[in-house]
Amino acid sequence: MTILEALNWGESELKSTQKDKIHAIHNPKLDTQVLLSAALQKPTSYLISHINDPLQIRISDQFISFIEKRKQHMPVAYILGKQEFFGRKFFVNKHTLIPRPETETLIEIVQELAQPRSVFFDIGTGSGAIAITLAAELQTQVIATDISRDALSVAEKNAGSLHVGHLIAFKQGDLLSPFLDLHINLSREPHAVIVANLPYLPESDWSELDPDVKNYEPKTALTSGDDGLSHYRRLLQQISENQNLFPKHIDLLLEIDPRQKRILQQMISEYFSNSPVQFLYDLSGKIRFCKMRLHGLTAVVS
Repeated sequence: MTILEALNWGESELKSTQKDKIHAIHNPKLDTQVLLSAALQKPTSYLISHINDPLQIRISDQFISFIEKRKQHMPVAYILGKQEFFGRKFFVNKHTLIPRPETETLIEIVQELAQPRSVFFDIGTGSGAIAITLAAELQTQVIATDISRDALSVAEKNAGSLHVGHLIAFKQGDLLSPFLDLHINLSREPHAVIVANLPYLPESDWSELDPDVKNYEPKTALTSGDDGLSHYRRLLQQISENQNLFPKHIDLLLEIDPRQKRILQQMISEYFSNSPVQFLYDLSGKIRFCKMRLHGLTAVVS
């Protein structure tokens, strides 16, 4: 089998899933190229310049195995065990969500908010993509929490391989609980940034998700009650009830479902009076982020 033959075969195999339009693999050509490149341990540009080269048997066997897994809708990131985020490669497995490109915008927003003595929190860190990227880009310390010990193990592995383990305090527990339980008082610090990319899908959405997501990514990291906001509701409550432990000025950034704009505004007003919020867009032009600045007991848009 040559590289050309492998590409044609792989794309044909993945296209066969398109007979079922609902469960079709959307980018069979790209997926085939990425998987063959991984089997060869070469960049995709190598494929074109060596299109007629024969594959070693071990390479073709591995490539065939990759394609068979992809036909079962296993995400490419799980097949290869890695996903790029903000220019860095992160190890991922079934215990963590796959970092999404749209979340990179969250990093850019935080970079604009950062101050010389800001304290950074990443709530629901998962693979550690947000915390690690912030630590690396800003060379700052970050407190990162997750309720899953398995997810934290992945995050810690990523922090070590990307050389920022010394900058991140990984804590296991529900949302801000690991920090609150220690009664650490940061009230004398001037500013905090709390970033949260928590589960935000309504339970009713689960059955409608693509099999790439539904069959492989952890449901507990995706769904959050009837309206998709159970986790964010508890996070707001934790901040509201423990403001004495936080800096006076807090920037809070949430990744959300575009459909949640109205109900999220109402929910925020329950915990922080006079609290208009700013909704920001992802690269596809959809509302994806909620940003607000908390001053003491009152939240205002920055």
